[in-house]
Amino acid sequence: MWFLDSPQINLMTKSLDALWLKQRVISDNIANKDTPFYKAKYVEFAETLKREQKKGTQRNEKAEKEDIVLAQVKVKNETSLRADQNNVNMDKEALEMDITSIHYEFLTRQISSNLAGLRSVIKGGR
Repeated sequence: MWFLDSPQINLMTKSLDALWLKQRVISDNIANKDTPFYKAKYVEFAETLKREQKKGTQRNEKAEKEDIVLAQVKVKNETSLRADQNNVNMDKEALEMDITSIHYEFLTRQISSNLAGLRSVIKGGR
């Protein structure tokens, strides 16, 4: 369906995928909070998204359908004050999980709203 293949819907669904990945990475960090020598991971998302948005105006229709990776998992190599060298900060992880959940809920509502608008147009405003 053409309306589900729009750049906006594609970007929102890829963003949802990236947020889901971020939630999974945060969960892994929390699960490994007591694992010696574990280095926390994070998802680089916003920077990649900004780059893709800038490129978006320069793309043609064929390029827009290709797979774009918006999220990359990276390791935090910062040092730890703990004796076991684990660098998971539970306060930061809990905050990031909350923020990520809010972003995920916002995007699902946006997609739902867009689809409701399309449904209204298809039904003729009834």
